[in-house]
Amino acid sequence: MGVEVDFDFIRGTVYKYSDKCESSSSSVKDVSQLLGPAGYFKYNLLTIPAVVNLKAGGGYYFYSDTIKSKVDSSESSVKTTGNGFAVYVGADAIMPIPEIFSIRINNLQLKADVGYTVFSRIGNLEVEGTAVEHVTININGLKLGLGVIYNF
Repeated sequence: MGVEVDFDFIRGTVYKYSDKCESSSSSVKDVSQLLGPAGYFKYNLLTIPAVVNLKAGGGYYFYSDTIKSKVDSSESSVKTTGNGFAVYVGADAIMPIPEIFSIRINNLQLKADVGYTVFSRIGNLEVEGTAVEHVTININGLKLGLGVIYNF
C-alpha cells in the first residue's frame, strides 16, 4: 500500500479548422487545458519482473478553453475558465531502465501509466469573466502516460 501525489498538466487541441477561398480565408482553433494537484492510493500487485501498482484517487483541477477564430484579417478569441474535481482508477508499471536497455546509469526507472477518469465535474464556469450558472463540464476518458523516474 502507498500514496502517490502528482501535479497533472493536460493540454490538447480540441479541433482545428481552416478554409481558403479565392476571396477570403478563415480558421478556427480550440485549445483546452486542465491542470492541478492529484493524489492516489496505490496497492502493489507485483514486484518481479516489474513493479505493478493498482491505484485510485482524484484531484482538483483548473480548466481553461480558448477558441480563436480568424476571418480574413479580423481575429477574435473567447476564453472559458472553471474548476472542479475528478476521480481516477488505473495502474502503473515501473521497471529499472538499466534492465531494459543494458546501460550503466543507476537510479533511473521507466514508468508506464494507464487509467480512466470515471467521474469529473468542472463547474464555476466563466466565459470572458461572465459567470455561467447551472452548467458543468464532464471530462471523462482514457489516460495514458509514459515517464522517467530518477531516484536520489
